[in-house]
Amino acid sequence: MPVKEQAQQQFELGLQTHIPESNVGYKMLLKMGYQKGESLGTSENGLVEPIQVAIKANKSGLGTEDEVATKRKRTDAEALQIDQEQTHARNSFRSKMNEQFDLKRIESDLKKARMSVMTMDERAKVPYHAYWPVQKETCVELKDEEFDRVLTDPDQPNLCDVETPESIFDGLDIHERLRLVNEYLRTQYYYCLWCGSVYADYDDLIAQCPGDTFQCHENE
Repeated sequence: MPVKEQAQQQFELGLQTHIPESNVGYKMLLKMGYQKGESLGTSENGLVEPIQVAIKANKSGLGTEDEVATKRKRTDAEALQIDQEQTHARNSFRSKMNEQFDLKRIESDLKKARMSVMTMDERAKVPYHAYWPVQKETCVELKDEEFDRVLTDPDQPNLCDVETPESIFDGLDIHERLRLVNEYLRTQYYYCLWCGSVYADYDDLIAQCPGDTFQCHENE
């Protein structure tokens, strides 16, 4: 065994060994009334065991271990904070990308639904519906003299600004527009946009179609 390890073992053994009764100092304590296992002091509230020795094996100055430990804790805390911030940023990015993806899907579904409404309405000889993707001209063509009169008369409404079913529909939230068009297809033609099927009747649609939203069809 290397000399250094032998010295270390002897040192640790010495720390664990009590003072022998043959020790002069120990004999003096016994003469003064000390009993083995008792604490020192007149009030007997002193230490029973000697103060443990902390071996300093490096050449750094006293107190440097505390500074290193403090720096390590601070570094760990900073690393944890950075990791949390990065995790939050990644989650926010994923959430934003998912929202953008969902919006594009809804826009695509709405476009398909409006095309389906127009196709089925035309087959049913429906002249026009506000849900169609192609909207009719809402401005009224006027003769020159009538146009001048409208422009100069403050009491005349602007015929191009008249509220129409199309403008009302287009002013709705995209989710609401998709809901309305989808409801029209399902109740009027028993057609499911996501199944891509026309059912025999509404009861047949309810019985066989998973639901009236895209999410209902995701796992089908």
